[in-house]
Amino acid sequence: MKRWAVLLMTAALAAFAARADMVLSPPVEGFLLDRAEMVNENDAATIAEACKSSLDDHRVPIFVVTIESMALYGGENKTIEEFSFALYQSWAAQLRDRTNVDWTRGILLVVSQKDRRARIEFGFNWRHRYDAPANSIMGNVIVRRFKQGQFSRGIAEGVQALAKMPGLNELRATILSMINQPATKLVRTIKEPSASLARVVKAKSEKA
Repeated sequence: MKRWAVLLMTAALAAFAARADMVLSPPVEGFLLDRAEMVNENDAATIAEACKSSLDDHRVPIFVVTIESMALYGGENKTIEEFSFALYQSWAAQLRDRTNVDWTRGILLVVSQKDRRARIEFGFNWRHRYDAPANSIMGNVIVRRFKQGQFSRGIAEGVQALAKMPGLNELRATILSMINQPATKLVRTIKEPSASLARVVKAKSEKA
């Protein structure tokens, strides 16, 4: 009985050690961890430039990770959403000091090759305000390229699109500028789109 217990303990420790070797730590330098070797040299440079621009101009850190499969990194029973969320929290804690920014406004792109899954994970401060643009980038840029077999290009173009999204400071400035407008001007701003639509509808009805 003791022998079986020792054998089981040994097997468990070996499995734990093997799993520990596969822990996903953030890249030592740069913004890309390409474990699945999906990104070529040129696109890696494109990703680095876009991520640096996002960090310097908007204080928004963007990191990218490709993996062979989630199962290799403890995600055999997880969805891509669960895996990406857990990875984001882990990396945020490790990278917060290095990037010197609030990681609640960060972005993490995760691509799992064999699982055929990808995910754009946002920090808490983004909430759901960029869900629609992120879905568009995923479907119209990243997945579209993946379907063409252009995995490296899809990842690079996806990161470029993410880096072009406005930062939180810009979004707040836009909202504050609207709030600070005189009430009459704010009403005109809100009414203008509907007034334009009404003129178009009226013009079409007159032609008919």
